[in-house]
Amino acid sequence: MNWRAVVFNGAMIAFLGLFAYGAVIGWDLGRLGEVLVAAFISGFVGNLDRIESFKATPGSIEARTHAVISEAKDTIAELRQLAKATGEVLVRVLAGEGRYGAACRLQ
Repeated sequence: MNWRAVVFNGAMIAFLGLFAYGAVIGWDLGRLGEVLVAAFISGFVGNLDRIESFKATPGSIEARTHAVISEAKDTIAELRQLAKATGEVLVRVLAGEGRYGAACRLQ
């Protein structure tokens, strides 16, 4: 972990704590919003090395991380292997059932 991640993620946690404290003691929404935006910006800057792309529109915010994308690719590869293996077995079972009127024994 680099120093930037430690400093900015620590600031994010501090801002979130300040947000909770302000909500409990009754700060106005403007001040709470400022603290929440500061927490978001600190968290974003602290995790820049993990973010592949970022898109913000008036209605939504979208960020893609490197870890999520690589995990998704690995999962898709594993699902393809599973589909191939189960597909071969299913074809054998259905072929045997159609030929003999009952399920075949797998060997």
